[in-house]
Amino acid sequence: MESYLGSHFAWWVGVVESRQDPKKMGRCQVRILGSHTDLKSIIPTADLPWAQPLIPLNDNASLQIKEGDYVVGFYLDGHDSQVPIIMGILPGIPVALPAVTEGFADPRTGAELSSAPRRPGASSGVRYPSRLNESTLSRLARNERISETPIQSKKTSVSTASIAGGGSWSEPPTPYAAVYPYNRVMETESGHILEFDDTPGAERIHIYHRSGTFDEYHPDGSKVTRINKDAYEIVVSDKNVYVKGSLNITADQDITLKAGQSITIEAGTDVKIKAGTTFSSEAGATQEHKSGGPMTLKGIPMNLN
Repeated sequence: MESYLGSHFAWWVGVVESRQDPKKMGRCQVRILGSHTDLKSIIPTADLPWAQPLIPLNDNASLQIKEGDYVVGFYLDGHDSQVPIIMGILPGIPVALPAVTEGFADPRTGAELSSAPRRPGASSGVRYPSRLNESTLSRLARNERISETPIQSKKTSVSTASIAGGGSWSEPPTPYAAVYPYNRVMETESGHILEFDDTPGAERIHIYHRSGTFDEYHPDGSKVTRINKDAYEIVVSDKNVYVKGSLNITADQDITLKAGQSITIEAGTDVKIKAGTTFSSEAGATQEHKSGGPMTLKGIPMNLN
C-alpha cells in the first residue's frame, strides 16, 4: 500500500535549543527524546531539525517558545521522522539548570545572552528555565511570589495629586487578586505583561510595559493609566471629551493652552482664577469686562490708564 503524507501518526517530546530561524517562520531546532543523543559532540544544536509550530487560527502573534522549553509534537511524514511539527509547550517544575555543553538544554552562552531580551536593570538575558522548583507558568497566573513581580511595585508607587481650590485625589491601587486558573497571562522575556483576569470579583484587563507604564481596567469599569515618561497625543481632526462628573487637571509645572482661533470658557455658576504672583491679560483689539451685578476692582495701588 502506497503511503502518503500524514498516513501514520508518530508523536514526540523534545527540548528547544534554538529559535533563531533564518527563514523567520517561527521554527525552532528541537532535540527530540529517543531520537537525538544529549552529546553535542555527536549532534550539535546546529544539526538539529527545524520544527514548525502549529499556530491557532485566531492568534498568529503569540509564539512564546524559547530555548529550554519542553515541547510536544508529531512528525508530518509519519515514521520517516523528518518533518517535526510543534503542537504545544509542556509546562513543568524544573529542578536543575543543565550545563550549556549538554543537550536537551538552553545552549546559549553568556556572549549570546548579552544580546538577548533582558529585564529592567539586568545586564543580559537569562538561560531557561530561569526559575527552579516552581511552575514555569507566570507567577501572576498562579498568584505566587507576587512581591517579586511588577504588581508589587504598583502597590507601593501610588500617586496623589492636589487640586485647585483645595483637596486632592489618589491613584486607585491595583485590584489584583487572581485565583488560579482564571487569570490568563502573557509575559515576555523583557518584562512586558498582558493579563485577562476572570477571577470572580476581581476581573481585570492589564497592559504593562517593562518601564512601568500601564493601562489597567478595574472590576467596576474604572481605568487607570500611568505613563512613566512623556505622553503625546495627536488628533488630525476634531476631538470631543465629555465628563459626566468632575474634571481635575493638575500639573507640578506649567500648563499652556493655545488655540489657532477662539477659546471659550463657560461655567454654570462661578469662575475663579487665582495666581500666586502675577495675573495679566492682554487683547490685541477690544477687551470687555461685563457684569450683571456689582463689579469690584481692588488693588494697592490701583493704576487705570
